[in-house]
Amino acid sequence: MAQRSARNALFSVPVLHEEEQLYNIRDMEKIKALDALAALAQETRLDIFRRLVEVGPRGLPAGRIGDHFKLPSATLSFHLKEMRGAGLVRADRHGRQIIYAADFHTMNDLIAYLTEHCCQDQGEENTSIHCLTHSVRCEANDQGADRESRTIQPKRSASANRKR
Repeated sequence: MAQRSARNALFSVPVLHEEEQLYNIRDMEKIKALDALAALAQETRLDIFRRLVEVGPRGLPAGRIGDHFKLPSATLSFHLKEMRGAGLVRADRHGRQIIYAADFHTMNDLIAYLTEHCCQDQGEENTSIHCLTHSVRCEANDQGADRESRTIQPKRSASANRKR
C-alpha cells in the first residue's frame, strides 16, 4: 500500500493557483520568443525568413529557396530545420516537392510579444505614433484559401479609437 501511494505521488499533477498559471504562461511565451529570435539571429536564416514573408502564404519550394540564396541543399536543410523548430516556417509536401512558407501566426505573436507594453510609461497621447508596429498585423491567409493575397491591415488600439 505504501508503494502504491508513493507511485501516485510521482504521477500527480501539481495544482497551480491562478497567479502561478499566469506566470507559467508568460514563461512559455518568453521561451517561444527566445527560440524564434535565436533562429533569426543568423544572417542566412533571417534572409530566408524575410524572403518567405515576401512571397506570402503560398511559400516556395525548397529548391527555389536554395537557388535564390545559392545554398547547397544540406546547408539549406539545416537552416529550414532550425526555423521549423522555432515555429517560424511550415512545410507542406506537394507531390515530390516540399513547400516552405512563413508561419504568419508565429510572426504576429512574436511582434505582439515584443511590443506588448510599448510606450505604456509615456501616456496615451504618445502611443499612437511610436507604437504603430504593435497595431499592425499581417493578415496573410495561412489556410491557403486566397493564396495570392497578403495584406497588412492596421488595427487601431483603444487609445487611437478614442482620439477620433
